[in-house]
Amino acid sequence: MKNRRRMRALAIMLALGTSVAWASPGFWMPFSATPATTGGKTGLLVVPSFAVGSSPAPTPSFITTAEPTLLGATFTLVGTFTAPTSVTPALLIYSAKGADGNLHLYGLNLTNPTNSSTPPKPVQITNLSVKAPNVICAAGQSQSNLTVPSTLSVVIHVATPTATSSCASAPTGTYYLAAYTNSATTAPTVLKIPGGTSTLSAITNDGSFVALNSQPSGLLGGILYWDSVTHDENFYSTPAGFNGAPSKVPVTGVKGTPLACIGASSFNSLNQLGGDYLAAVNTAKGYVSYVFTPAGAANEFFAGQASGCITDATHLYFLGTPTGLTTGALYQETLSSLTAPLTLLPGVTSSATLQYSLIGSNTAVVVIDKNAFAGTTFSTTLETVPVGVKSTSAKTIAGPYAGATLWAGFLAAPTGQPAIDDQLFVTLRSETFSGTPKVTYSSHLLAPSGVSILTPPANTVWQAFGPLTNELNGEVLEITGITDTDGGFGGASLHLWPVGHTSGLAITLTGGASYKVPATYLLSTAGFFGTAIAEGALFSATNKPSIGVAINASKTVIFPISFLNTSVLPML
Repeated sequence: MKNRRRMRALAIMLALGTSVAWASPGFWMPFSATPATTGGKTGLLVVPSFAVGSSPAPTPSFITTAEPTLLGATFTLVGTFTAPTSVTPALLIYSAKGADGNLHLYGLNLTNPTNSSTPPKPVQITNLSVKAPNVICAAGQSQSNLTVPSTLSVVIHVATPTATSSCASAPTGTYYLAAYTNSATTAPTVLKIPGGTSTLSAITNDGSFVALNSQPSGLLGGILYWDSVTHDENFYSTPAGFNGAPSKVPVTGVKGTPLACIGASSFNSLNQLGGDYLAAVNTAKGYVSYVFTPAGAANEFFAGQASGCITDATHLYFLGTPTGLTTGALYQETLSSLTAPLTLLPGVTSSATLQYSLIGSNTAVVVIDKNAFAGTTFSTTLETVPVGVKSTSAKTIAGPYAGATLWAGFLAAPTGQPAIDDQLFVTLRSETFSGTPKVTYSSHLLAPSGVSILTPPANTVWQAFGPLTNELNGEVLEITGITDTDGGFGGASLHLWPVGHTSGLAITLTGGASYKVPATYLLSTAGFFGTAIAEGALFSATNKPSIGVAINASKTVIFPISFLNTSVLPML
């Protein structure tokens, strides 16, 4: 792993840096199968990570042929929160029909310490038995200790969907708390979550709760939840605390669910910074942005609405508009304090004709995407501002690219190099209309200074490996030679591009046969930090069945997972 820990997406688990070469033990990757048309398959299937890239290709194993609903998941973290070496799938809790035809909760152990070819077996969790027409909806998860995957608990909502409401939003029904370690004879705990209305459930009306775990211990500090009845932002010591008064009320007079400052989130939909949750709260005096801590405190870090938070090793950067003003700015704060915002660039205000977003920081500059609209015309410009000083204007490093919007932009550094050596990977999407819309892609590789490193061939897309890591084995994805014009990546070859190099390594099928993306399909992958393994899916722009994929970067192999008339999707 690199000598840097940058949480660009502020994911609670990991930084988005380079992963190290990975070896056994492996793990199981879970996928769901759903019939796309008559004759398709249904169920939860797993693929062993250690077999991806081996010949013959692995055979997916169905854990159940009942339709699964993911309720919660945990990961095995090796090392420490400040210097992890890997994070891999550990446990799932899902619901599915049992032999009696009723819905039950099940736990599935995804660890595979011996690289066994025998798939894991699900274990029933609690004695909950739900008959149709009631269904089970996910409502949130927590861990009493993030370093112990088996401390996972899920909150579920059991209700009857109607013609106008899903299970999640049905105003009636019951909330339950179930722990991964609950036996099949243990009754789940009924929860009295406040905030429901005559038309909406509590979680739908008030927004999801946020579990806050202290770092580096990983211990659960408590649960943060807005109550629309009292207009309080409440803090409960545990999920079971919903059945009593909150242990603390960090903020009162709150008009709505706090708005998270984070632009991306981790696999568990947690988007915290070092255990803290950064969010803007609408109060009687306007928006105020707080750091909500696992101790139940609410510490103001900006007197306004902060959004688009990113970090480097020592600083937080965000776009914000002070309460009472209409003009925003780009701000910087020190991660160790988060109390005194420094204005890096004034006049940064998004509008109907101008949108700003932050791509990242290499510790020397912050990279900004500026997207301008004027009627049916638009353009993208990439800019930077120095870290630590107030600037009167930004430096344009690329563009404006007329008729293009930013499809993807991220920073990554060569293996073993610090953040200052980051390279900027940029992909632009253009769409023209002449009878039939035509979509094209163009990509660039730049230094954050604006110096061009290279320009890939036309119709090439750069892609990072997702929330847990930008790179696998120091490499990102190059999707090149796209022939689709409908927005898909059809016809493209896939390459693993070593950051810092000028060419990529072709990804093949098992056995070495060449691989091209099927017509109309887009590719999305997520890598597991500290490993060479990624999972994902090919999604069709024309509503064809999705195709699951697993990638082994160390063997430059892709393993498509498909069944006739069936959509296959990763569950993590």
